Amino acid sequence: KTIVVNDQSVITEVKEAAPPQDNQENEEMENKIKELEAQLAEAKAAKDTAEAKAKSEAEKSAKIENRVQMIEKDYLKMKEFMEKTVGDKSEPPKGPAFKNAGKDQEIDPMAQEALKYFRNRNIIQQNED
Repeated sequence: KTIVVNDQSVITEVKEAAPPQDNQENEEMENKIKELEAQLAEAKAAKDTAEAKAKSEAEKSAKIENRVQMIEKDYLKMKEFMEKTVGDKSEPPKGPAFKNAGKDQEIDPMAQEALKYFRNRNIIQQNED
C-alpha cells in the first residue's frame, strides 16, 4: 500500500501498490549480470594462463641468455689461449746475412766450386770468366 501525507502530517490517501511489472526486467538484468560474471571469470582465467605462459617464456629466455653468456666466456678463454705462444718466447733468429747483398751479381757457391775445379784441371783457362 502507498500512503500519502500532507504538510501537517495527516494521511490524505491510501493506495494499493502497483503490481510488480519489473519482474521480467529484473530477470533479464539478473541474466545479463550472470552472463557478465561468467565472461569476467573466463577473462580472469585467460589472464592467469597468459601470465603463466609469459612467466615460462621469460624463464626460457633467461636460460638461453645465460647459455649465450657462458659460450661467449668460453670463446674468449679459447681465443686468449690460442694467442699464447708455446715454448720459447724470444724473438726468432735473423736470417743469414749475405756479404754481397747490395750488388747485382748473383752468388752461386756451387758454380764457383765448379769453376775452381775446372781451372785446377786446366779444362777452363783462368781469364775465361
